Amino acid sequence: MRRFLVIAISPLLLISFGCGGKSTINEKPPVTIEPPEPPSSLHGEALSSSSIQLTWRDNSDDEDYFAIYRREPQIDTYTVCQRVFFNTTTFTDVDLRESTAYSYFVRAEKGDTSSRSSNSVIVTTMAYSGGGDGQITLVGALPFPGAGACIDMTGHYISTRNGMVYQFDASRPDSARIFESYQAPGPIYAIESMMGWHYLAMGESGIQSISMQYPAPAQVLGNCDTPGLATGICRVGTIPDFYYYVVDGESIQMFDGNSIPTIVGEFHNSSIPHIVDAVGDWSCVYLACGDSGIQLLDTTSPLSPTIQGHLNIAGGAGKVSLDSRTAYALQLYVLNASPNLYIIDVSIHTNLALIGAINIGNAPRAIYVDGSFVYVAYHDGLKVIDVSNPTQPRAMATFLDNHEISAVKANGDYIYIVDNNGLKILRYTPPSQ
Repeated sequence: MRRFLVIAISPLLLISFGCGGKSTINEKPPVTIEPPEPPSSLHGEALSSSSIQLTWRDNSDDEDYFAIYRREPQIDTYTVCQRVFFNTTTFTDVDLRESTAYSYFVRAEKGDTSSRSSNSVIVTTMAYSGGGDGQITLVGALPFPGAGACIDMTGHYISTRNGMVYQFDASRPDSARIFESYQAPGPIYAIESMMGWHYLAMGESGIQSISMQYPAPAQVLGNCDTPGLATGICRVGTIPDFYYYVVDGESIQMFDGNSIPTIVGEFHNSSIPHIVDAVGDWSCVYLACGDSGIQLLDTTSPLSPTIQGHLNIAGGAGKVSLDSRTAYALQLYVLNASPNLYIIDVSIHTNLALIGAINIGNAPRAIYVDGSFVYVAYHDGLKVIDVSNPTQPRAMATFLDNHEISAVKANGDYIYIVDNNGLKILRYTPPSQ
């Protein structure tokens, strides 16, 4: 474990003058950097058909990195597949082949030197299961202009990147209809509904709240600029003491739960250069921070949140989601461009742990979790993932779409996706039915 930083200074030139005025130059010999102690107790475990998790013991106190060496089947040499920062003791290797044995060892590195190798391990990825067991069928469609941005199933609302909000009736999925619409002053990146009003995140146009309660016409309740680009919203707390947390680039802007949006606080941490997405339950907010991984905010005091947990994600953290049916989360679901779905145990806030992963096969764009199923939308399709056993997620069905899916939600037996052509209503049939 690294405890201090050693800075090497270039060799000193010592000049002395002897008898007769002649000078002599004595060059101090270069500093010899001792290699760090090697890591030990390397252990590997297959998380899925395409990922392996490694853990090891850190025995040094001055390493700069740990280098993970991997050897693939039928190849004689090891190559470095990744380097991780000092004090790190875990790494998840992704994009691997199913039912394939991989060999690993780890070395600690300091400057140009490296330690001896750790013990080596051989780990075999799982066999791929699922993918065609279930069936997804198209049961209804509702065309509308403009690329879709998000869906809010609280009252059935769709927002689009061209600034439209549609309220739709899907009581009959085969004949869904729009019965209310509103044109916002800017593109809409997220919508959050509560208490009869809706907060719209509109990028550089900030936040707007509206009321849409058909048959009454849509009404603007208030507007509020944000310092950066408002691209996401999540709700914190419970009625009547709740707040909206708005993702605003490098910070979180806090709004009280009133219908007229008013900034009442801000969260900013210099160690988090960018916030991509956020999702919250009754006591925590989980931030996806790209290369900075997952940050867990304790929001017991909503106006004074504190970082309580952190987890690095191989390939970075993009979209995040929690099970829509639970008030307090046990698992967090994370997407990134690798492209993988990661399942993280968040039951202990100070010790977040990766417990499952599955390769999606396409760059994901949206995620929704409902009970034992995760719905992942990507550029031209949708996958249904069974997470009833979170350590072994299984792809159950795939739906192909040619219109760039941007949002997904599920409600009961139906799945709702929004693409560049409008709304599609799907139905998933498990293998047993």
